Amino acid sequence: ENRLVRKQTVEDFKGMAGTAEAQVIRSWVQVHVVRFHDAPPVPNCPPEGAEEQVRDDEVRLVSGMRELFAERPLWIRAPVEERLQERGFNTSVTSMQKAFQCVSYLWSDGPWRGCYARLGYDPRTERTEAGRMQVIDFRDRFFRQQRVYFAARQGRAANSSHMSTDAADCHFRRPPANRSQLYQFVDVEDEVVQNIIHTAEFLPQASERSGWLPQPALDAIRERMAVKAELMRRAIEVRPMLEA
Repeated sequence: ENRLVRKQTVEDFKGMAGTAEAQVIRSWVQVHVVRFHDAPPVPNCPPEGAEEQVRDDEVRLVSGMRELFAERPLWIRAPVEERLQERGFNTSVTSMQKAFQCVSYLWSDGPWRGCYARLGYDPRTERTEAGRMQVIDFRDRFFRQQRVYFAARQGRAANSSHMSTDAADCHFRRPPANRSQLYQFVDVEDEVVQNIIHTAEFLPQASERSGWLPQPALDAIRERMAVKAELMRRAIEVRPMLEA
């Protein structure tokens, strides 16, 4: 579940009859969500009430988020959080949600599933740029082993308050921490993957399944990531032996 899709409240205070206490009346504001087959145009302004719910101490975060989306029109959440942390921002789920609502909308399916897109930007019409920013839902073969799958689930349950930093890796520097993990091509630090993308002949029209990339290119990327994930896991296993 994407926590940033959850409804967010805007609070209005009125006096409670017969008392001096304030009564909180909440109205709901939702992030714009778009599906691949939705007709254009995409949202070009924030949802009604989104900007009004931003507190004074959150204005700087919204401004920082707007700068990121001016630099790059499509982001999944992990690299956004990484960049904001590098700039010294301390964020929460609520403040991130407010900032996302003010500058972007969310793709719920297709080749940009889980991506926040700059308001007014439609990746279905931006062939080369949006093709390099597509998302891959990588399913690591390692987790197909039943014992590994259940061990991972038990480990996450036991350590829910101490999440592994691996879960936040958006660059494919380490093996995936989850059975299903989203990466944007632009963030994947692998020469082979980047070469496949840069040499691929993009399609004349984006498809829901493979986006702007031809299916063989997408299959080659997935296979390369599977091989590299296995190599990284082997390296982790032998490292203690080399250090002994």
